[in-house]
Amino acid sequence: MKRMKKSRWALALLSVGIMALAAGCGGDDDPVQVTEDPPVEPRTPEALLDAFQAGYEARDSDQYLALLDTDFQFILREETAARFPDLGPALDFAEEERIHQRMFSGEGVTDPGGDPRPGVREVVFYQFRAQDGWADSDDADNFPNAIWAPFELDLIIDCGQEFSTYKATGQAKIYVREYSRMNGGEEVTFFKLAGMVDLTQSDKGVERTPWGLIKAFYR
Repeated sequence: MKRMKKSRWALALLSVGIMALAAGCGGDDDPVQVTEDPPVEPRTPEALLDAFQAGYEARDSDQYLALLDTDFQFILREETAARFPDLGPALDFAEEERIHQRMFSGEGVTDPGGDPRPGVREVVFYQFRAQDGWADSDDADNFPNAIWAPFELDLIIDCGQEFSTYKATGQAKIYVREYSRMNGGEEVTFFKLAGMVDLTQSDKGVERTPWGLIKAFYR
């Protein structure tokens, strides 16, 4: 008699399990919701530069690259281009991608010339602000359909106590480009970084290194 009761209980539990499994497989009635990360689309130039600073300080290469236009250019100082002729006068999107994935990895790397570069431990902008309002592009050849503003920056890239700290200070010309797309019947406007021109200073006496030169070290 006890065996029969146990068998009935086992059958009952098995039936409940099958019913629960069947309910869970009813994809049409209760489909699994798959959400994707929303696109990074700052709606103003100011929001774009805020997101840029946040991503750079967080050493988040994905966030940084998501803010760049596909034809982004970082125009180097002449002395930087002369020191690394393989780079040419400017860094394009692919070069920015490689540089920042390596720079923000936290690991030491070796540059194409065989020189070791230490891992970056911290990135801080002590100053990063526009010196004037946005205006139509002053360089239509390199940055068409864009607006620009001069920015004053004081950037620290810390590689730890055993290595020198890179310090980039001075100005950079920053160009942004406006885009729009339709979303649910509404037009959404957003901005991307079209490019930058490196005007940061080079002074060995106070250990200032041009921003573009720091990037070149991690190419």
